[in-house]
Amino acid sequence: MTTAKNAVILGTLYLLVFIIALYVRPLFIFAPWLLVGSPFLLVWMVFNILKDDRQPYPELGKHEWGYRDKNRDELGLF
Repeated sequence: MTTAKNAVILGTLYLLVFIIALYVRPLFIFAPWLLVGSPFLLVWMVFNILKDDRQPYPELGKHEWGYRDKNRDELGLF
């Protein structure tokens, strides 16, 4: 599994290749195939970002929903 950083870099490069394929006439024939492949790339990228566990975070309590990297006292009262 790749890291979140690598997934974002690959997704950005894919987008740049798609944009270049739209504007460069000989590469335009690849644009529809890149467009068809983009949802799969997006799902793969989101999956890799959500599964990247290189950064250790404390476990959430029973009624906590997010902000794992913040101290509870810093967030204030909701």
